[in-house]
Amino acid sequence: MTERKRTTTSKTSELAIRHTRRGLPRDTPDAAPRKRKKAKRRTVRQRVASTPPFWRAMAWCVLVIILITVGATVFRSLTRSEMFSVKHIDITGNQRTSKEEMLTALRENSNSGLWQLNLDDIRQKLKKNPWVREVEVKRSLPDRLKVTISEREPWLLVRQESGHVVWVDQDGTILGEQSRFNVSNVPPLVSGLAEGNAPQVADKRQRQLEQMRQLLTALDNTEPRLSPRIDEVMLDDVNGLKLRVNEGRVVVTIGTENYRYRTEEALKVLDAVTRRDVTALRVLKLTDAERLLSGPPIAYINATLSDRVVVGLATQ
Repeated sequence: MTERKRTTTSKTSELAIRHTRRGLPRDTPDAAPRKRKKAKRRTVRQRVASTPPFWRAMAWCVLVIILITVGATVFRSLTRSEMFSVKHIDITGNQRTSKEEMLTALRENSNSGLWQLNLDDIRQKLKKNPWVREVEVKRSLPDRLKVTISEREPWLLVRQESGHVVWVDQDGTILGEQSRFNVSNVPPLVSGLAEGNAPQVADKRQRQLEQMRQLLTALDNTEPRLSPRIDEVMLDDVNGLKLRVNEGRVVVTIGTENYRYRTEEALKVLDAVTRRDVTALRVLKLTDAERLLSGPPIAYINATLSDRVVVGLATQ
């Protein structure tokens, strides 16, 4: 009898533990509300599933429109707030461009908030200044506008058809009169640069500027630099480049290639004449060397031939 009681008690304890772990049995009073909740959720899912696809799509569209509208309203309110109004303008890179002029132009466009600024319009407005080559404009939250200027640099002195001598940059943009800038290394004067805004004229001018880049690189990329001995570069459509050297204002034709070699050969002739060196002139294949030393001054030198230079004397 005692053993039977112990067995019954043990089974009852195990059943209690099992109920504690797994929850109340299904037939307890607390299980009914759970069943009703599950049934209600199933009913909602069934209703949603039974809704036609068109109305479900419409519901999603309405929800998306509401979210976009709310987001746009919040964004517009934030961007127009006083916190994002432009209070600071930083300008860097301007050496020749007036900072006051640029600030005046920027303030005309910065009355609205930082987010309302049209950065492309600001760039185009600042680039109207002839000194401004490129402009970078950035927003810096919450209230700062950063402007970085890349200025044009005077590169060549150009004699225009009118006779005025002006500085141009590497794009051919006119920067101002010769007296406006104090440049330490003044390049040779250039004449014959195409003028005008027509497309074919602009293309020709760019080709001429490329010729000048190649010439100056050839003359000065190796020691000794030869450009200081050149007074003027004449751009000739027929004969290529012509140089007017400082010594005697002699015109040297060097054509369209081998710029340094041809210039050196012409300068060797002039140096030999200055030294009155007959031997050096004969080495340069000038057969009438004595006449070069005793006759009229040299007027021109043609250095475009591959085997020798041709020297022309001034007519008396």
